[in-house]
Amino acid sequence: MQNLKTHYHPDATNLDNKTIFTRLATRSIAIQGHSILLLYTERYEDYSLPGGGLDAGEDKIAGMIRELSEETGALAVRNIKPFGVYEE
Repeated sequence: MQNLKTHYHPDATNLDNKTIFTRLATRSIAIQGHSILLLYTERYEDYSLPGGGLDAGEDKIAGMIRELSEETGALAVRNIKPFGVYEE
């Protein structure tokens, strides 16, 4: 799958004396008509696609549906198509 972007947290200027870990997560591009669903995050004062971390051994699509449902209350998620990879 195509890597769409690699993003680093703006406060991370270097990795000296830092612990690096990998956490698998998933995001949803939820579309209705010409609208895309975004969630506002007060902590970062920004908008992002709904999603979050995968549980150990959890299937990516199942995790995406779970996160989308938890964060938005979405039901009967359908027409799922993998789009790309976003590294953060």
